[in-house]
Amino acid sequence: MSAKKLTEGAVLLSIYAILLLIFLYLPVIGTLFSLALPLPFIYYVGKYNWKDGLIFFIASLVIGFIVGNIPSLFVTLLYGVTGSVLGVCLYFAKDRRLTFLFGTLTYILVTLLLLALSLIFFDINFINEIATMLREMAGESLAILEALGQEIPPEAQDMLFQMISIGLALIPTILVLISAIQVWLVMMISVPVMKRLGISVPAGQPFRELSFPRSLIWYFLIMSILSFIVPLQQGDFLSTVILNFLSLFQIIFSIQGISFMFFFAHQKNLSNTIPIVITVITVLNPLLLQIVQLLGIIDLGFNLRKRLET
Repeated sequence: MSAKKLTEGAVLLSIYAILLLIFLYLPVIGTLFSLALPLPFIYYVGKYNWKDGLIFFIASLVIGFIVGNIPSLFVTLLYGVTGSVLGVCLYFAKDRRLTFLFGTLTYILVTLLLLALSLIFFDINFINEIATMLREMAGESLAILEALGQEIPPEAQDMLFQMISIGLALIPTILVLISAIQVWLVMMISVPVMKRLGISVPAGQPFRELSFPRSLIWYFLIMSILSFIVPLQQGDFLSTVILNFLSLFQIIFSIQGISFMFFFAHQKNLSNTIPIVITVITVLNPLLLQIVQLLGIIDLGFNLRKRLET
């Protein structure tokens, strides 16, 4: 490794150590700084190659352990591996959609690995911990309301705990959603930073051109039919799988519908402000969100965009 690479790597490791300290010891600000943690890895791997990036990553693990012991190792594994994968995609000039896909899958897989390591080595089951915490919070809230003289009907209490159970069953979907949002935000931040630092970044696709594979319609139909013909029970494995798939499809069709609104606005030479405002209102209104999901399904199924272009 050349002296230039060593010097640049040392500077980036110093920057990473500072970002890591802020993330660990300043919780509120640190949450925002988590988006910057992958940047040193993206830059170094994107500028050189994965072999030099591997050495840089190993050095970051050592620095992380010095800075914050085991928690820092977990953080470095998550953001270091994800940033390195994004850097590899940048180095080989991969399409941003593929970069986003690889980055999201990496984030999910590393998160699952960290959960498994926590269970194996520290006997900590974060999912059980979250479930216990939510149920305790619900129980304490109900006790406080009863102490204040508020009578809570048994049906309402059952509904509250049922909602918690559904939320816990949707943890896989929530993990996918959080991973996708996290990687998307990191990419949004990294693109201008990498350009500023002189690294070539492939041009991105406008959001209005985003469209998912039409085959998703068939998978959605299969899952919908299964949800009707298969006897489902709360907590059952098959029920959990179907519930998560249907929830993911709802998110995908919502994005497809929103993308179509931007496409329609572009075709009609309308300002982007209009679909942006509609999107904000839609996200805040469940009924409108269902209409947008239906729009996404129709767009995929009947290829509305080609019909508008002709």
